[in-house]
Amino acid sequence: MALKCRDIVILGTGVFIAWGLAVRCLPVLRYLGYAVGLGILLASVAFFGLVLFTTRSPNDADNSRSQCLPVAFLTPPNWQVETQGLKKRSIYNPVSLYPQSFMVSEGIDELLALVTRDFIASWYLGISPNPAFVTEVDRVFRAAIGNLRDRLLAEDLISLIVSRIFPILTTHLKEFDVAERSVRGRNLTRNVTESDELDIAIASKYRDGHLHPAAVLCLSDQKLVEQEYLRKVTVGLLPRLFPETVLSSRIVSVLVRELLSCAVLFPILSVLSDPDTWNQLVEAYGRTALQDRKTVRKLRAALDEHASPVPRSKHGNPFPRLSPTDSERAFERFVRAIRHCNNLSDARRFRALVASQLKRESMVEGQDPVYLRRLETGKRVLDQKVAKLSAPASSRASHATAATTHFRPLKSSPAQEASLVDVMHDASGLSYFMEFMDRQQLMFLVQFWIVVDGLRNPLEDDFGDETSPSSTTWTETDKNDMALISETYLSKPQLKVTAESRRAVKTFLSAGKRATPEQYRKARTVILTTQSAVLEELQNVYYPKFRQSDLFY
Repeated sequence: MALKCRDIVILGTGVFIAWGLAVRCLPVLRYLGYAVGLGILLASVAFFGLVLFTTRSPNDADNSRSQCLPVAFLTPPNWQVETQGLKKRSIYNPVSLYPQSFMVSEGIDELLALVTRDFIASWYLGISPNPAFVTEVDRVFRAAIGNLRDRLLAEDLISLIVSRIFPILTTHLKEFDVAERSVRGRNLTRNVTESDELDIAIASKYRDGHLHPAAVLCLSDQKLVEQEYLRKVTVGLLPRLFPETVLSSRIVSVLVRELLSCAVLFPILSVLSDPDTWNQLVEAYGRTALQDRKTVRKLRAALDEHASPVPRSKHGNPFPRLSPTDSERAFERFVRAIRHCNNLSDARRFRALVASQLKRESMVEGQDPVYLRRLETGKRVLDQKVAKLSAPASSRASHATAATTHFRPLKSSPAQEASLVDVMHDASGLSYFMEFMDRQQLMFLVQFWIVVDGLRNPLEDDFGDETSPSSTTWTETDKNDMALISETYLSKPQLKVTAESRRAVKTFLSAGKRATPEQYRKARTVILTTQSAVLEELQNVYYPKFRQSDLFY
């Protein structure tokens, strides 16, 4: 509780009396009182002297304040410059990384935007909403990609891929196959349950346990080891990718190393090492190619079925093949199989297979000459067999009656003198030529010619026969066929159909029942002239290449 004034007076009086009694008993204590009093006196004098001699007038304070220089960027002219510079730096215009191609530059920009969004901005925006840091990181990455682009343009990429990357991939696959067979057996039996222990056992057999530095069998989580390895790789890449101004600062270099190794490379490699990624890529891009190949095979099978010169062999065994290690008895069976082939289509296909094998094996350095002579012998026997089956025209009468109206047997002239029209009117020839054009990714040209050839009258020219009834009358089927051709083929740029010609066809189709014979004749003329142009292109450009390929029979 608070002391009252009376209590303070009584306390002071008691202390004074006690001090007097103490000094009376011990006289030496009086010097202690003198020392305390003297100290208080000196301290008071020093304080008042300090206040008296250090106090300045207001005029002196203003003069000293005017002599203090301000910070340079706070001066009016510099402040304006600094604010304008800050506004300019806040506006970020990324530099195009590949000016030669707008689409490539856009693709790289989109990829960088996704990288900065997912791997950098995702955690930095939680620290600060200011995008300056993300912008600077993007600028540094663009500088690195620019240096990488210049390095790649200076290198021979084909030589790099063939001489360095492919050997690494093939060696890895071979070593993995050896390790897997050592664990599962020579036949790779699947009676062992898939588990982590099985993967570890295969990995321990890979190169006798000498694994990649980023793979450690004793750890269940490889993330830390992989990130440490990526840091070492990044340290070696930094001087080649980033400018010296970036690496001169230790903080910036460490930050760039961590971002590049842990926030960029590690997620990318994790995605690439995921088998589901490759499954989706194969599913996305391989499905179309497989469907096209299946369609071609079905079409070839249908053509061979309707145009086979003689009934097919009852046994569907595949053609025998020669290998460099085959014995003399195996070669005799090979020749015997050739002589037992009585189907012209099979004989031609067999000959194309042997010719392709001979051409491929003859380019191998150090190939066995006996093996090459056997292939040449087989090809000569097949040539004789094909000539024997196709030479007499009278023996092909049954084929002419069974074939469709489109397919006609080749003339008795040698195959080297056959024209492209004769080849496409022959089932086997059309089959091989369509396979050749499929390799050129232009098979729709052949399909267009075949479809229009089925609509053309035998004596009709490209401009139609105005005196024939077909040039003035049409049926609903003719109109549907023309609509299908217009929708499927005429819009393709490879056919080089002019806009005016396409408009003539669309005018006839859109007219419906009100269409005139003149409109029909113009639309039909467009289709027939386009077919002739396609035939001329096939004859002059692709047919000579087909004759020089391994598919020509």
